Amino acid sequence: MNESKFYLLVYAWIALAIFIFPFVIRIIAPYGRHTTKSWGIQIDNRVGWILMELPALLVFAGFYIFGSGSHPIVTGVFFGV
Repeated sequence: MNESKFYLLVYAWIALAIFIFPFVIRIIAPYGRHTTKSWGIQIDNRVGWILMELPALLVFAGFYIFGSGSHPIVTGVFFGV
């Protein structure tokens, strides 16, 4: 990625944040004491946490297993091999 594409991406994210900010400060997020049935299905906290963390685990595993770099012992210990 060259520098101009990088800055275009950064400015796009800033524009998106500016557009979404007024909505975010007016909508009460449906978690904790604000939970309501009108926002859709609810899942167990433990299942939600697992689903939230699963992509990070899978991406790390994919890079480790299918990556072309070396696999040092330290990385293997952290990965659990």
